[in-house]
Parts: sequence; structure tokens; C-alpha cells
Amino acid sequence: MKFSREQILKRLTELGVKSQASRESAVERLLDLSPELVPHFERWFETGELPDIEIEGFTPQKLREGRILLDPGVFIALDALIKDPEAAKRMLAEGYDHVFFE
Repeated sequence: MKFSREQILKRLTELGVKSQASRESAVERLLDLSPELVPHFERWFETGELPDIEIEGFTPQKLREGRILLDPGVFIALDALIKDPEAAKRMLAEGYDHVFFE
């Protein structure tokens, strides 16, 4: 990952993530992204553009539909879909999108 903890914390603050605990948790998860997501996250960090990828039937756009996920939360959700697809799909189906920032 070519972005530091401080840079990611600053971006989360700029995006309106108010809770320090949520920012800290999100940074830890973002710094631990699956290797295949890292270049997509880095590109988003530089350009603000979400990638055109699909993981376990979910795209970034599909993850945003009807949810309150900020872009970093989309990457955390995609990572969860890679690391534990069944649990992530269950949480998303039940509407627990906030877990990706707690």
C-alpha cells in the first residue's frame, strides 16, 4: 500500500467519518486489504473513481445501491467478500452495511 495510515485517516475525515473509532477501524481494514484490491484502492485514492470489478456477484456500484456506504466502505465490503464470502453476503443481505465501518 503506497498510502500511509495518516493519509487514509485524513481522507476518511474529509469524507465525513466522524467517529475516531470508526476511522481507526476502517484504516486497519484498508491497510489489510487483499492484494488484488490494493491497486484498485490506490487508484481510487488518487482519482476518486471506483473500479469496474465484480467479486462474488457484487460490484462497487451494486454495493452502494440502497446503502450508506462511503467509497472506503465499499472496499472494506469487497475485501470481506474475498476473505469470508458467506459471512459478508449474509451481512449485506441483512442490511448490516454499517459493520464495514465499525
